[in-house]
Amino acid sequence: MATAPTPLGSPVPRDSDAPGAHGSGANPLPKLPGAGTFTRVAALANDPRDWRKVELTLGERHWIKRIRRHQDQHQAAARLGITRWQYQLLERVASHPEVVPITNFEWCRVMRRRAGKLQREVAEELKVHRVWVHKMECGLENCDPLIWYWEQ
Repeated sequence: MATAPTPLGSPVPRDSDAPGAHGSGANPLPKLPGAGTFTRVAALANDPRDWRKVELTLGERHWIKRIRRHQDQHQAAARLGITRWQYQLLERVASHPEVVPITNFEWCRVMRRRAGKLQREVAEELKVHRVWVHKMECGLENCDPLIWYWEQ
């Protein structure tokens, strides 16, 4: 395993040189449906209990794909070869529903968006901080409280 010198001169192992790391040819992160390379947190959601089949509109499907790719609307529009304004309209299309698999935390985002609520409003109703709601919707925290909130 290669080492990199620290500012104090003592070598420390680099994670990229570990067996099964990114550069070794092994892909530790599985691909998720509709996603490019996904974050480690979301890739851990491979347990079937963490997925739902939900009917999403064309706009919601584009929105979910953009969020999975960690893109803003400008980047997503450039990828499709259209203007940001056209892409913004595309995300608002409420037609062509299709049942697709999404993670529980993505489902929580979709439910909040459909309800027209802000993260701050949901956080106030749950009596938690807005950042905590954001982390649950990104899959960084357990989203069970949000699932309970939207299913009640």
